[in-house]
Amino acid sequence: KNPVEFFRHTTWNRDINALLAGGSVDFCLHASFMSIGQWWGMLHHHPDTRMMLWCESNLASSRVNSGPGGWIKARLIRAADAFACPGERAVEYIHALEPSSKNTPVVWLPNIVDTGLFRGRVAAHRAERDAIRREAGVAENELLILGVGRHVHNKGFGQLLDAVAAVPGPYKILISGGGNLRDGWIADCARRGIDGRLRFAGEIKEQELV
Repeated sequence: KNPVEFFRHTTWNRDINALLAGGSVDFCLHASFMSIGQWWGMLHHHPDTRMMLWCESNLASSRVNSGPGGWIKARLIRAADAFACPGERAVEYIHALEPSSKNTPVVWLPNIVDTGLFRGRVAAHRAERDAIRREAGVAENELLILGVGRHVHNKGFGQLLDAVAAVPGPYKILISGGGNLRDGWIADCARRGIDGRLRFAGEIKEQELV
């Protein structure tokens, strides 16, 4: 009865694919390359349903650009009526996988930060700044850098470790998040002797992080 609520609380499944195939949906924003069920829904949608493909990958971050996976991605790209991308590198990635897509329209959807959310909290907690820095082991003359994201290959934290090892200086980096590469990165930091400048804080709740 309420399509918005239906989609909000339903994982991608046969019911959604049936709606797409039957022509009940006028427009669908498709999160790219997520699951076999989603691939099927996009490739078999009704001709009257307009499909927009969201893509934030780039050639450096994606590891599946050839073989069966690359072929499926190219098929999905050809099936799209438009693309939604946060930046130029995502568009370059799409065009590299499927050159015929260069004439397909692109809607720019940059990642957005709610600055109002941060302004109020920064002002409220500025008095706690010194205590927070001491707790993180940051000296007065050091720069504190915060990184937030899942500990997976395409977030680039592995390259960050290489950069920290190559660039000494008065700074410390605090990384928040979780993922299957975390333990390996922590061990790598200790092996390289950079664990004093780069700390993995684990997952931090949004309210505490902001």
